[in-house]
Amino acid sequence: MAAKKDVSYLEIDAPQGHDAFLIPIPRYLQAFGNYMNRITL
Repeated sequence: MAAKKDVSYLEIDAPQGHDAFLIPIPRYLQAFGNYMNRITL
């Protein structure tokens, strides 16, 4: 942010640990889909 760049951060609590992004967790999929929609405009 100090570099004046557009950044995003979302922490999702998942019992699967740091590899949770490999599992189809609805909250993660929603967040990732929203991010992809934002950057592809």
